Amino acid sequence: MSALYDVACGLWIFKALSLGMTFHLTKNCGARTLKSIAIPSSSTMLISFIIILVLWHQALPTSAVITDAEYRSSAESLREYRHGMTKYKKMQIEDELEDLYLKWKDPNDHYGSGITSVTELWIQNIIPEGTPFAVEDTRYQLNEKSPGRNEFVWEGLRTLDNFAYLFVDEVHREELEGLRALAATAGENLTAQLRSHFFPYVDVSNLVALSAEVARTYMGQEYPPCVSSLTQVELIKMNWLNWCVDELKVGEKLARSDEMHGDTPRTPEEKWVEALVSSQLAARRIALIQSELKAFNVQLKQKRQSSIAVAQLLNDMDVLGKAFAYYAEKYRSLTWKIVLGERASDYLGRLYSVLATPDFEYGHGASIQADPRTVEGIPDYVISLFHLLPTPENVPPEYLELAIRFHQLVVDRDMNTEGERNEKFKLIVGDAPILWQNYGDAYAASSPYSAGSTDDGTWAERENDANQLRRIYATAVD
Repeated sequence: MSALYDVACGLWIFKALSLGMTFHLTKNCGARTLKSIAIPSSSTMLISFIIILVLWHQALPTSAVITDAEYRSSAESLREYRHGMTKYKKMQIEDELEDLYLKWKDPNDHYGSGITSVTELWIQNIIPEGTPFAVEDTRYQLNEKSPGRNEFVWEGLRTLDNFAYLFVDEVHREELEGLRALAATAGENLTAQLRSHFFPYVDVSNLVALSAEVARTYMGQEYPPCVSSLTQVELIKMNWLNWCVDELKVGEKLARSDEMHGDTPRTPEEKWVEALVSSQLAARRIALIQSELKAFNVQLKQKRQSSIAVAQLLNDMDVLGKAFAYYAEKYRSLTWKIVLGERASDYLGRLYSVLATPDFEYGHGASIQADPRTVEGIPDYVISLFHLLPTPENVPPEYLELAIRFHQLVVDRDMNTEGERNEKFKLIVGDAPILWQNYGDAYAASSPYSAGSTDDGTWAERENDANQLRRIYATAVD
């Protein structure tokens, strides 16, 4: 329409230009006057026409590109439309679709002569008028740089998915099933994008990596993104338990740590560390998501928008988050004492020995080949304790000194290493100075008489707390 309008206006200008010139000649008729006036050639008039047409077109309003914020607003409208659809309204649309589908596939019926697919038919009769959702959007590849459009596409596909089960001919059945598959895939991709922004993917069997994530959340090095839409809130509601608990296998690790033989704990020390690290990380992840939801809730209230869904989700997360935090706080120091025990002096001696001896693997210009946190004779599950924050309380100062010397070693290895450092190495050595400082402060404030009980009563209490934590989780799942 815009192009036709431009042409029509251009022809009008061209005609007016011609008439203006003719009128000028008529007014000045006479042999002498006519001879003194140069009549514009057709080529000159054509050039004038083109110039005026271009200027006219530039003065016209152009069709604006839809911004990501506008896509997000449309996504929110689609979400509200779908959630607000009554059972009666849904049945009404279903009946209309069935009638229109029969007309559309009838070659003798002129309805929908310009509609080329059942997808287009569904869009025209399901998506609210004025919503810029088209067939092209169903084929849109989600892009991390356009989160608003990603949500818009998913909300549109979900709206169509509600009617994809209606009876159609076999030739069109596959097309509707394809829409359902696209909706599922878009949801999975959006979920993966949101999850990766909140938390880095780590190997759940790597205790040191999990402990490092705990430390970074306390040091403020893991900055979660702002929650900016109710679509994201819905995705969080569907996935927070998996992100914060299930993928860390917290329940399994708690169960392993509670295996007992008579009155004496027989669980390997590594299992105790697994239980502490996983429960503490679960608490931190829940807390991070909660902080973002609270900030988004404030924004909704300022805009006078309903925040019931956010408030309900915050409440659901609060109970479990506090339970994990309580467990980690209560048994942090106890786990240190059980794991290190009388072996602390031996571990400390090994660290001093490595610090005093040139480390050829990391010095003298050698390339980076190994994890700088590896120390021969000290298990990874012990090293993982040194990456946990906050620091333990009421433990022998020797335990804190162990952590201090360990992080000193990592810093020394970094300083003695030449060559290009990869991102993983930079991340590891970047943590060390801050952890060194934290454990140094804790050591300075510690008492040489710090100890604590590890009697059988404490073990039994811990088992009860672990069982209670699993029950709270089971309630959250239900």
